Amino acid sequence: LLGGWSGIAWLYGNAEIVLGEEALTPFWLTLLTMLNPSQISVSAYSGEASLFVLLALLAFLGLALLGGLFISSFVGVRDERARLAREGKKRYHLRDGHAVILGWNKTAPGIVKHLRPEGGSEPMIVILSSAEAEDVRLDLAKANAYKCGNIVVYHGNRADMDELECLEFEKVSRVCIVGEEDSSSSDSGTLQTVVNLLRTTKDIADGRSIPCSLHIDDPYTCALLRKVDFFDRDEREHVDIRLCNFYEGWAKRLWSSFPGCAKEFPALARDPERCAKGDGVHLLIAGFGRMGQALAIEAARICHYANGAKTKITVIDKDLGDLKESFVSRFFVERQGEGRFHDVEFVFVESCVESEASRRLLADAAFDPRYVPTFAICFSAMDASLTAALSLPLEVGLSGAPVLVRQQGHSGLEALAKRLSESENTERMRLWRNFRFFGGLDERLHDDETEEKLAMMLNAVYRIIEDNSSEADLDAHIRSSGAGSLFTGLDELFWNSQEAKFRWSSRYQARPFPERLRSLGFTLKKCEAPASGRKPFFQIVPDVSAAEQIQRVKEALAAAEQNGLLFLDGVNVERLSEAEHDRWWAERVLAGWEYAEQTDKKRLKHCDMVKYADLDEAAKQKDRRSILLAPWLLREFAGVEIKPGSVEIETKK
Repeated sequence: LLGGWSGIAWLYGNAEIVLGEEALTPFWLTLLTMLNPSQISVSAYSGEASLFVLLALLAFLGLALLGGLFISSFVGVRDERARLAREGKKRYHLRDGHAVILGWNKTAPGIVKHLRPEGGSEPMIVILSSAEAEDVRLDLAKANAYKCGNIVVYHGNRADMDELECLEFEKVSRVCIVGEEDSSSSDSGTLQTVVNLLRTTKDIADGRSIPCSLHIDDPYTCALLRKVDFFDRDEREHVDIRLCNFYEGWAKRLWSSFPGCAKEFPALARDPERCAKGDGVHLLIAGFGRMGQALAIEAARICHYANGAKTKITVIDKDLGDLKESFVSRFFVERQGEGRFHDVEFVFVESCVESEASRRLLADAAFDPRYVPTFAICFSAMDASLTAALSLPLEVGLSGAPVLVRQQGHSGLEALAKRLSESENTERMRLWRNFRFFGGLDERLHDDETEEKLAMMLNAVYRIIEDNSSEADLDAHIRSSGAGSLFTGLDELFWNSQEAKFRWSSRYQARPFPERLRSLGFTLKKCEAPASGRKPFFQIVPDVSAAEQIQRVKEALAAAEQNGLLFLDGVNVERLSEAEHDRWWAERVLAGWEYAEQTDKKRLKHCDMVKYADLDEAAKQKDRRSILLAPWLLREFAGVEIKPGSVEIETKK
């Protein structure tokens, strides 16, 4: 078209074009020639034959345009681009700060809702998955996670290097890696993806570390990866990888969440007065799939109390045989039929939850004077869970004990729970008033910043008090780093240099504090950490020697321990310390460690896997220190206010 118009200049200079008595300008000549060339008469002064060729070309161009060739071509190109975008095959230049989700499964819409606060449009979220792009958008719509837009869906192989490079990781603010829904090798594909991600990001030179949530579907695989440093320290400089598991995440949220979660659940030791008199905790789990196993492991980790009573975990499943064998072999809870925990007892019942024997067991547990019960119904089939919960024995409803019912819907569960709690039977009794739904697909991805802060602090305390290399590490960091590149505080420095398996040890140490404090009658409330807390105490000062800074911290810790004694006035600190030791012992059992007179870390042997009374004083002091420092650490650095309880602990020998 532009060529035709340019040719008019030549035409106008060599011919007189008339329509009737009127001479035409090049614009009108072109327009009329394209619309209806039969109306134009041409007289050529110079006899140029090419004049007629140009007019013919203009006439043909008008025919092509008006005949739809150009329009159809334009529409075809537009439709092809739209098809590529709709199928997720079109790639874009991305702006700074976008988040990336690699993979797609039933939990991914919840991740999208977590990354994108309700009503917001930032950050842009880019999803790369082998799932069909239309299916991804449908899942987002079902979860009500697509309404705010600014979500780009790519269809492709998440482990492919070329696809990963298209995501422009130098601009990425956060990464989440999940399994593919219809893949038989979900976890292996996830690990391949993160390895290639590390290769893709190794040349990022802006000095930052991209937060990365790595979601492993199988709880046991996740636990195994936490025992080793699968990702070395150099790789973590570019990508800060945090292993996650859907089932463990929900188990942790039930009983180990600090204040601030959208929905809180009753503590297992929810009756401080009964616990103070020596009663234990009894968790009864119906359904022993991945969720049931995660709940059992979480309870074994955190249910260690200052009253000395044993925690009882009863599992009921009609297909328990193979499930029990794999569970015991993976988590070492038994050996030759004997339990390996000092203060936790597992009971396995291979029976239908609705059988006469199971119903009798549940009814007896509801009013057992020795235990505070909690019932968890967590079959993999959601309808089976709801049916089993609704048909629990009458005694369970009358006891008022919490009944946790697994349901994985995206919305509406709160309304259903409210309706059930208000429903009355023919005797006007509300037997379902204590139902609590859990397992929602869009509720579980909540980074517990409080737990992470506390874990960092506990790790820093250990390094400063027990590790002689802490001073040298701080000195080396001060000498090798410019003032602008220093970590904010000692906790960040020691956390960054810590191996992943020891990071998880600190997280497991931090996790039981909510349950343990509530069992003593303490109440926890979210508050703002005082401005005088974190920065002055753990801030690295380049102009002060490492030795002087470490000494200041040790003095502050000693003062905090004395304040802890005053704060826990009336609470038996030795019994709390014993409970902390039992927690550490249980953590070692779950990881496959055994007792030996001499510690051998390579063979997973440890001499401290004995009763608290048999420990030497140095080992006892480690447990005391974490107990005494906990109130101060939570208040000053984790933003949690702790109000003392009023119960006196009785102990069971």
